[in-house]
Amino acid sequence: MNPGQTMMMILAIGIPLTAGAQTYTIEITPATIDQQEVGIAIQTTPNEREMNYQFTFSNKLHPVPTNIILSVIVQKAGSTIMDFGVRPVWEDGKAIMRFALREDFLEDARAHITYSRPNAASADGRYAVRFIAPLVKFKPGAVPTGGDETPFAVVDPPAE
Repeated sequence: MNPGQTMMMILAIGIPLTAGAQTYTIEITPATIDQQEVGIAIQTTPNEREMNYQFTFSNKLHPVPTNIILSVIVQKAGSTIMDFGVRPVWEDGKAIMRFALREDFLEDARAHITYSRPNAASADGRYAVRFIAPLVKFKPGAVPTGGDETPFAVVDPPAE
């Protein structure tokens, strides 16, 4: 992928596994670069005023990148009203990131998962990848089912 090039990827969203907490497994499907090796599971658990999220990031063929970070951004009317980063906790070779958001922020929230992989062809020897997910898609009751597809963008961030 060239700098500035954007690739749209399609996710398969699984059926919720339990009544209380809902889990959606995301598999990235195109056979490009090594993204087909990545799996992201998103678990949501609602409480009175917040939605609790747990992102589990796994890599099927290689160790999970250690430089992974999840950023959550909430924007209303073009203005950022909240943003924060979530560093992973490592369990069983998977990166697990947990956070909670107020219910009224979900419509305007996005999660960005960023990491870099070695790439001998690039100038700095790395290949940066960013996944972008609208969080409202994973709110219980709002998740597409029955074959609906949700786009998940992967982009090369600008050179630093």
